[in-house]
Amino acid sequence: MIAVLRPTTVVLQPSTYEGRPPSLTNLEIVSVIKKPKHPRSFGRFDVEIDNPEMAVAADTGAHIGTSQQYIMLLQLHTYRGGGGGIALYPCGVLTSSDAKLAMVRDLAAESEQESE
Repeated sequence: MIAVLRPTTVVLQPSTYEGRPPSLTNLEIVSVIKKPKHPRSFGRFDVEIDNPEMAVAADTGAHIGTSQQYIMLLQLHTYRGGGGGIALYPCGVLTSSDAKLAMVRDLAAESEQESE
């Protein structure tokens, strides 16, 4: 999944489930560039982050901030025993700009064509 998201907080919340990573909570979806293969219903959601250093924009090296838009590369997964989560890929945050959005949309379209 690739989406443009706006954090409402940058404080990582510990997981309520043992062994799961902390999360950025209540991220607002601005737009979805590439939907997951098996879409779920999303409005605002939490993103698991394995390491706090992952909450940094790969293109600038700056920590993400609230009320700013970011392009995030995410993966959906299912845990053993049920339930699932949305996790951030390493280096999966870019600052949002028209040029970066165009590049990511082109890459997502190419990826869709290759998978057909």
